[in-house]
Amino acid sequence: DFYLDGAFYGYEQFESNLYCHWQFLSLVLEKLKTVATNDKLKFLKLVEGFGERCSFTLLKIVLRGYNAKPDLYVEEGCELFSKKGILENVTSDESSDYELRALLKNIYSCFSQEQKEKINKLILSVFPKWEKDREKGQPSWVGRTKYRLLKTIPEEELLNYPVIKKQFLELEHKFGNYEEKPPRVSAAGFVGPPLPVTAY
Repeated sequence: DFYLDGAFYGYEQFESNLYCHWQFLSLVLEKLKTVATNDKLKFLKLVEGFGERCSFTLLKIVLRGYNAKPDLYVEEGCELFSKKGILENVTSDESSDYELRALLKNIYSCFSQEQKEKINKLILSVFPKWEKDREKGQPSWVGRTKYRLLKTIPEEELLNYPVIKKQFLELEHKFGNYEEKPPRVSAAGFVGPPLPVTAY
């Protein structure tokens, strides 16, 4: 299973300049996005092995790079999506989940027929563990991850796959229309020590 790196917990939810190591990560992400855009071979060398790890932080670096110029990373993207369990596991991290869907949306139309059929099959089989847990009286979330992934496939592409289209419409009816939005960033605040009595 994928894991959150404790040092970067909350990085996507709050301003990235909150801590020095968060600032460093932001710098790394920006620099590597530039490398990914201008020098594919160098970028792939720098992130070699990252996609094989189960760290959300390392995965985020890879995804940001691929999304910087998606058409350059079609084969790499397909290989990443095909990694066992990635479509289920990444949904437990809002930021990586968003980046993953953004990449799929950006490169799906560039896939070969064989690749599209492979990815379609993987999406239809998605069933994260957290969707199976349901407390009494709570609505069912079964299919939510699958729906959001299907939502990234262009409408004209869905028409080519009746089974995929049918599943998409059923899930859209269940969950309603979904609009993709980047993770929300909150401003962090601090409460200072109380003022001395003489200040009142």
